[in-house]
Amino acid sequence: MSYYRNLRFTKKGRWATYPADAELWHTDHTSRYFEDHFGLWREILAVCIVGKEKEEEQHMYVPESFVEKLHARIQELTAQDPKGMEKLFIPFYASKEAAKREIPQINPPDLSKVSGGELADIYLENRDQAHRIVIYDQFTWLAEDYWPPLMDEVLVGKMKLTKDSEEYNTVLFALIKPREISTTLEEKRELIEETLKIQQGARTVEVAAERLAHDFGWMPVLAFGVPWNAERYESELKDTLTRETSALERELAELKNYTQIRDRDIVGIVKKYDISPEDLQVFVDFGLAIDTRNEAEYVASVAGFYLLPIYDEMVKRFKISINELRTLLEDEMVACLRGEADPRAVLKSKGRIIAWGLDGEKKERVNFSPGEGEEVFTYVESQQKAGKAQATYLTRGITANKGKARGKARLVPNPSDNHKVKQGDILIAYSTMVDNLPAMKNASAIVTESGGITCHAAVVSREFGIPCI
Repeated sequence: MSYYRNLRFTKKGRWATYPADAELWHTDHTSRYFEDHFGLWREILAVCIVGKEKEEEQHMYVPESFVEKLHARIQELTAQDPKGMEKLFIPFYASKEAAKREIPQINPPDLSKVSGGELADIYLENRDQAHRIVIYDQFTWLAEDYWPPLMDEVLVGKMKLTKDSEEYNTVLFALIKPREISTTLEEKRELIEETLKIQQGARTVEVAAERLAHDFGWMPVLAFGVPWNAERYESELKDTLTRETSALERELAELKNYTQIRDRDIVGIVKKYDISPEDLQVFVDFGLAIDTRNEAEYVASVAGFYLLPIYDEMVKRFKISINELRTLLEDEMVACLRGEADPRAVLKSKGRIIAWGLDGEKKERVNFSPGEGEEVFTYVESQQKAGKAQATYLTRGITANKGKARGKARLVPNPSDNHKVKQGDILIAYSTMVDNLPAMKNASAIVTESGGITCHAAVVSREFGIPCI
């Protein structure tokens, strides 16, 4: 505890997830993989609140000293080689394709026939695939504040654009646009293609829905979402069929020519404002940081989709509910599967708060007892309140995508509340993740409590063309 009392923490947000969900990102395994690739052992403090009296919550804190070390690491890499960060991001794309091929091969056809030890190994392999890929998501999540001042030096200092003006945002979001089409837009493109085939009589709604559910049904399953089935896609296809064919064809052409349009726009901006290669590299790096963060979550969704039947089998064997299972930590699940622990006894030993730290000094994980968890949560939250009391606190947000929208405000503290968001509503959440995609597809605007211009809500809102704060 003394180690954590000597640190200043920044709160990085809260999510409606259980301890097992939080471990997708926050384990000693992810810290080791982070160090192997980026050169620093990742530090974090995770606090999960569970219990019947309120919704589950995951609160995340990062030591300010670690963010400083991370910024220094980026500075060091770019000083050695202007393309140093780009070279660290590029391997993600090969890892992404490899993981999407390998993850579906982990589960045998019938999990009920494997032993407890074998099921433990299958579970660990699934989590390991996810842990290797989420380090890209974590890097940008923790380092995103590094690039905006550098980009402003170019946009405001050299190009003389007015901060947050329409021109400023147009240029910024064009320069940081990833070169390859995202998974979100790929799904949108396929939906429009299937709709046009239905209009032409070449496809039935039912067949198109089955194809889309097969190819993209895994998308909203990052932590513990519900896969999109054919019935859901039938409804979306019927809505899309009401649009003008000419409008769909124009949108499809833009999506099919995404990379060419993106490259053309950047060439035009570079020429218009005479941006040097050195200055452009800042935007290239930031664009890659955003893209690898967003796409890493989609790879983790593939792992999450194939984790669902593993969880189903564990629930049957342990004779507990799915939410009780998600209250267990990874090591606890493995011990129970191998007959080394009783799941009921483990659950009984837990308190309201389940907390752990990734100690950067010793490079190890520290699991807190229930009492220590309460103590550390009270301490870090008091730090946050003290910081706000000393600062000028304004109701002012960060523009993730500019625009105007009008609709009913829908509070979505938990992905289980996605159904509340109807077409045209304003989605309001602590933060969003892939599990919120069903609601985000309906929203005309998004407001979140925390996040920056690299977060999930920001990226998806720009791809959907809706305002986001």
